[in-house]
Amino acid sequence: MSRFFPLSLPMGQIARGTCIASGWMALRVALQMIWLVLVAHTLGPEGYGLLAGITALASTLGSLTGIGFGTLMLQDVSRDSGAFSVAWKRALVMSLATGAIFCALYAVFASHLLGMHLGGGVYLAVGFTELFCFPLIGVASHAFQAHERMGWAGLLHVTIPVGNLVAFGLFLMWTPVKSMAAYLPFHAAMALVTALVAIGIVQHLLSPLPARFVTTSRDIRKGCEFSVMRMADTAISMLDKTLVLRLSGEYSAGIYSTAYRLISVATLPLVSLSMSALPRLFKVGGKGSAARALACWLVVAVFAYGLFAGVTIWFLAGLLPVLLGEGFRPTVEVARWLVASPLLQGLYIVGANLLVAQKMVGLRVMAQLLIVGAMVAFSATLIPAFGLAGAVGMLLATQAFAALLVWTCYGLGRHRIAMAESRLH
Repeated sequence: MSRFFPLSLPMGQIARGTCIASGWMALRVALQMIWLVLVAHTLGPEGYGLLAGITALASTLGSLTGIGFGTLMLQDVSRDSGAFSVAWKRALVMSLATGAIFCALYAVFASHLLGMHLGGGVYLAVGFTELFCFPLIGVASHAFQAHERMGWAGLLHVTIPVGNLVAFGLFLMWTPVKSMAAYLPFHAAMALVTALVAIGIVQHLLSPLPARFVTTSRDIRKGCEFSVMRMADTAISMLDKTLVLRLSGEYSAGIYSTAYRLISVATLPLVSLSMSALPRLFKVGGKGSAARALACWLVVAVFAYGLFAGVTIWFLAGLLPVLLGEGFRPTVEVARWLVASPLLQGLYIVGANLLVAQKMVGLRVMAQLLIVGAMVAFSATLIPAFGLAGAVGMLLATQAFAALLVWTCYGLGRHRIAMAESRLH
């Protein structure tokens, strides 16, 4: 047993980080659910489906903000804490500059991508929130994650639903017209406040030293790899809502997005596990017994939790109409169809992170682009023909394909490393 799980492997530290991150995520989820209940009762399935679809597209494109320099900071500082000040300055400047550019582009072109003319103000507010403000919070969280301070990394993400709740409360009090377009300016304003708070916390607690903005061709190359990787990752988890909106309409998008929200809540502990293990994965790399033991430990954890999550989803799904209203009753059946989703998603997340640890970012990006292509193909085939059932089939087929593909790539990578080591000896 010690061959696979050596005593020197710091599982306690990863487990502790996972528990801390999960605790903050639990609070985040609770706040998100309160926000969801308010939005669902105010806007109904159609209004919520429209909001979910257009924000999902913006979130996918928002992963390009900063062109991967936040993840590059996480990698570099995990290996050398002295690199923090320069890496932070680089990530912050790139996020500010590219976020402003992408926000403007989204405001101009989103209506053409979605085929819906909702007014420039709607798309500008969504773009400002998802492509400018929220990526800044992500960069701030990466700064704490790089120092393995998972409590603060998780806390910063909690500021997002707190801001959303404050924004919705102000919207309900001050706006007589209860529509998505009337809510979005409040949403964008509070997103800016939370982004400024996140940056201020990093400056106060981590105290980065004044540094020049310096970047090299290596930084740009690695950052672009991470950026495309993150965009593909986000597309896998977000773009499905946009595709359902485009191919099946606002009502189907509302029902599907609500059911998916329950699934994503159940998957959050696996995301916490991945966040906590990522700095350690960067340190151990892809070689040796420590890497093998960590991979085995993560897979066992994913299978154990995935089974538990599936059973929990089946029973909790019945509460959705009680919380959201009778208009959302179809979400019960949709959520129960998706009980295998947390397990499939967890296997994908772990496999994809192991590829990064093996320094096979390019292979991971290629795999992710294939997964996004498969999602689009499954959507175009299944959703128009089968509606909500087709949307469920699209998601499960995509997640199964994703898990199979990244673990195949990981196995090939391990084989390549073993062959290289055998030639050296």
